[in-house]
Amino acid sequence: MSPVQPNQARVTFGTNDAGPFTGVGCETKDGLTTINIEGHLHTTIELTDGEAPAVKSVNIGEIGSDGPALVYVEGVSGTPVVATRDGKNYTVTGSGMASNSASTEPPVDTPFDVAVTCP
Repeated sequence: MSPVQPNQARVTFGTNDAGPFTGVGCETKDGLTTINIEGHLHTTIELTDGEAPAVKSVNIGEIGSDGPALVYVEGVSGTPVVATRDGKNYTVTGSGMASNSASTEPPVDTPFDVAVTCP
């Protein structure tokens, strides 16, 4: 995990901003890249390695916590998520099921946007 540099990470979903961020870590193993973004709402993205990555999962925040959270899982969530890669720069956009434990409302399909540069 490396300390975050200015403009190195942006994570939003619905009206929520997951920042501020304290660290970014990226690891590739067995054809999968895992990106961890530490901050106010921890974010983890798993995607295939390569120039045209396929997103396997996105987790923003912690389901069941006191704050907002979002989850996307390939094959389970309805709408596919789109990822682009330019060297160490990744952009991941789509929608996932979001909830806020402070609310009694059921989880709803919510758009999200992540931009991150791996160290």
